[in-house]
Amino acid sequence: GVVNASNNASLDSNGDIRNLGGAQPNVSGANVVMAANGNIGNGTAVTTNAAQLAAQGANVSIVNQGGAVNVASLTTTKRGVAVNGVNATGQVCLDQTGGNLTVTSVISGSDVAVRANGDVLLSNTVSSTNMTSIESTNGAIVDGHSGDDVIGKTVVLDGRNGVGSKANRLEIAADNLAARSTNGDVQII
Repeated sequence: GVVNASNNASLDSNGDIRNLGGAQPNVSGANVVMAANGNIGNGTAVTTNAAQLAAQGANVSIVNQGGAVNVASLTTTKRGVAVNGVNATGQVCLDQTGGNLTVTSVISGSDVAVRANGDVLLSNTVSSTNMTSIESTNGAIVDGHSGDDVIGKTVVLDGRNGVGSKANRLEIAADNLAARSTNGDVQII
């Protein structure tokens, strides 16, 4: 089904939250929060159109199709579950197709893959216990705070117009690191 809300859309499940509606946004609202004891996007990513987004589950797979989006701290309506950013005990896959992505917190007990069509602004940490991948297909990966920006056993960064900047390098904590930019500098510590 499809959930459309002009302001807050809250999905709260003891099981999975699944995409049963194809490519159109499954959940639309200014603020979209999802909490599941199971997976969010089991097999096929849940599609959203949100300005603010928060999700937690066993594995989380979301494609946001709206304009710029902020990964935020939001609370579900039904059970009052406080959700800080996007986090999972397993894998996280977050794809922003419509523009810039501001990340306040993405945490995974396994792998993290974050991709945006525009800039990826790291205003807090993206962290995993295994591989952390961040891609900006038509923008840059930008540091928006002090402290570690990206944590993972293996970190892969790909920012078309830059990765970090001379004024504000990305702080990386990793055993293995790969970073590239086709049209800008790579500035990391």
